Amino acid sequence: MRRSTVAALLSLLAGCAGRQAAPAPAAVAPRAASEQDAIRKVVEEVVAFSAAGRLDSDEARQLLTGEALARWKTRTLGPIAGRASKITLVRNDFAVARVTASAGSEKKDFYFYATRSSAWKVSAMRTLAVGMAYEAREQLRAQQNIPDREARLKNLDLTLSTDEQLGTWFSDHHSDLDAIVKTEDEAKRAELCRSLGISTVRFESGRSVTFTIGGILDNSVGFLYLVAPEAPPQIDPGEYIWVEQIAVDWYLFRTT
Repeated sequence: MRRSTVAALLSLLAGCAGRQAAPAPAAVAPRAASEQDAIRKVVEEVVAFSAAGRLDSDEARQLLTGEALARWKTRTLGPIAGRASKITLVRNDFAVARVTASAGSEKKDFYFYATRSSAWKVSAMRTLAVGMAYEAREQLRAQQNIPDREARLKNLDLTLSTDEQLGTWFSDHHSDLDAIVKTEDEAKRAELCRSLGISTVRFESGRSVTFTIGGILDNSVGFLYLVAPEAPPQIDPGEYIWVEQIAVDWYLFRTT
C-alpha cells in the first residue's frame, strides 16, 4: 500500500468537525423464531462450506441465490468462521445475519444477506472495507511524536471494533454523546468529539444527528440519533449494510 494513502487516512482522522437504558428485546413470535432458525441454518452452512474450501461445490451452490450465486466463483470467502450472533428480519422475504470472525487478536463482523422464495438462501455478503486502517494504526503505534496521536489511535480502535464492542463503548459514553446533541457550543462539541474519538458529527435540524466514527469514503461506521417519529434507514447491501438499535432513539450503523 502506498504511504500517501495511509497518510491521507491519518490526516482525515485528525479532524472532528441522562443515560437511557437500551430497549428490552421484544419477544420473538414462534413463526419469527422459526424463520430465524432457518436463516441461521443456511448462513452457518454457507460459512462452513467456505471455511472448508468447498463453497464451489454443488451442495453449497444450492444454498446461494442472486449476487452470491452469480459472483462467488471461488472455493472460499477467506478466513470467516463462526456462528450467526444476531439475525434481523428486514422484510418477510429478506434478512441479514451477523457473523463475527476472529483472526488472532482481531475480530471483524461480516453480514450475510438471505432472501426467500420457496426457501431461504444466501444472496450476498458485506463487511466494512477499512483494510488500510489496520496499517495506519500500526504506523501510529510505532511512532511517538505524532500530533494528536492518542486521539487518532482511539479513533482507529473504535473504527476497527465489532458491533458488540461498539455497543459496550456506547453504554459507557451515552451521556457524552447526549451532551454533543444538546450543546450549541461548536468549540465544546469539537473537543468532545476529539476526546471520544469521533471523526465528524452532522446535524439535520429536527430530524437526526449522525456521529461518524471513521471509515474510508462511503465505508463508514457510527451512531445515529433520531428525533421521533423519524424511522431508521433500512438495511440493504447497497448502502446501510447494518443498522441496530442500541438505546431509545439511538442506532449503530455501518455503510458501504
